[in-house]
Amino acid sequence: MRVLFCFSTLLCLLGCYDEPQPSTLADMRIESDADRLTIRHALTAFEEAVVAMTGQMPSGGGEVLTVRVDPGLISEFGASGFAFSAPNLPADLTAATEVGVANGLYTLLHMAGVIYLHPEQTHYPDGAVSIPTLPTGIQKPDFEIRGFHEHTQHPIIMSDYLLVPDIDGGRAAVSRYLRWLARTRQ
Repeated sequence: MRVLFCFSTLLCLLGCYDEPQPSTLADMRIESDADRLTIRHALTAFEEAVVAMTGQMPSGGGEVLTVRVDPGLISEFGASGFAFSAPNLPADLTAATEVGVANGLYTLLHMAGVIYLHPEQTHYPDGAVSIPTLPTGIQKPDFEIRGFHEHTQHPIIMSDYLLVPDIDGGRAAVSRYLRWLARTRQ
């Protein structure tokens, strides 16, 4: 028995043993026929996260997550809801709107350890992260109507950009801020 254990351990170390390895975010492939700006921003955030964690672009050779927008599901999912078809890949990410799809992709990144702390600061875990177990069933925000309040009565970072439209770098800063709001699902 000890010889068998040592032999299998040696094969694992040499890479000859055919033990299935868990899929990582870098191996995952996302397929979508919806070409909406909101989904493209979420896919860009996904690629940025993989590059920040692994130092390389996603290979796209692994398990598939198929993204599907079905407006007929609006009464069941709401405008921001989404559902994964299975707890592991391959799976479908279905939503009634592109915002729902983006919420699903950002939820996947959050479950993998990506934290959007501030519009200018994101935390990425180190190394290749295994794909987490996906939540099944319809996922909806606790509140269907959500929002935020930007207090501009005293100097804060965004006051300059929001109140002075022609300030240098203002448009780019506001764009990063709006993407951060989407990434934190506000």
